[in-house]
Amino acid sequence: MLIHSFGSNRFGGLLGVGVLASVGLLSCSSSSTTTQTDAGSKPSVTLDATTTFNGNLSIAGTVNFPSASSGRAIQLKVMAAPSGTPNAVGSVGTPSGSSVDYVIKGIVSGEYFVQMTVDQNGNGTFGDSGDFTGYYNGDGFGTFKPPTVSQSGATQIPVPAPGLQDAGPGQAGDTGINFALATVP
Repeated sequence: MLIHSFGSNRFGGLLGVGVLASVGLLSCSSSSTTTQTDAGSKPSVTLDATTTFNGNLSIAGTVNFPSASSGRAIQLKVMAAPSGTPNAVGSVGTPSGSSVDYVIKGIVSGEYFVQMTVDQNGNGTFGDSGDFTGYYNGDGFGTFKPPTVSQSGATQIPVPAPGLQDAGPGQAGDTGINFALATVP
């Protein structure tokens, strides 16, 4: 069972325009794990971006798929805002079901976009016709909105969320960063 402890993700209302932290790292190496939780519960996936960002903050949530995934490969991306260039990309496993819990750990303070893609058609390529994809486009309160497949419709995630303190060597970060995927036409 994947066990983690995080702080609040309440952003205090709508996200506003502010100073954005830009991270100039362009590494695409990361490690990842898939953990099947207790019988009857959702699987979870982890993208460890520590080698890229060297941080101790995280983003976590749940992603809903348009239909059940039959053990297809999942790719998770975290991108520093405002550029949206992938800073950490990882294939994070092949869980089955209609949703998955995720954690991106090892990031630093800043603003991020998060994207997940499922190779639903099973051809080994992410993001082509028939696959599931989507960006976080929520409000920070754990609600699911209709999926967005474009970064222009994505919501930047402030890490840590206002009022959240860095917990030191352990992981602290934003939870409830939930979003849904849509089928790529």
